[in-house]
Amino acid sequence: MEQKIFEILVEMQKDMKELKQGMKDMQVQLDRIEQHGNDDVVAMLRKMEKDHKSLNRDVEYLAGQVGKHDMQLDRITKQ
Repeated sequence: MEQKIFEILVEMQKDMKELKQGMKDMQVQLDRIEQHGNDDVVAMLRKMEKDHKSLNRDVEYLAGQVGKHDMQLDRITKQ
């Protein structure tokens, strides 16, 4: 009976070591994911900033074109 209990305890210790190692491995993986996740967010923010600047240039250009057309229409209607 004591031998059986001893074997169970040895098996439980082995399982516990495997469990601890698995948890350490998961922590390392989560740390890697967290680091790469931050890099992904920064890359997306940079792309959004670039797109925003491009859209601002487009809006400024179109506003200028509308202004020119309004000026030409005003000249035509006053003739």
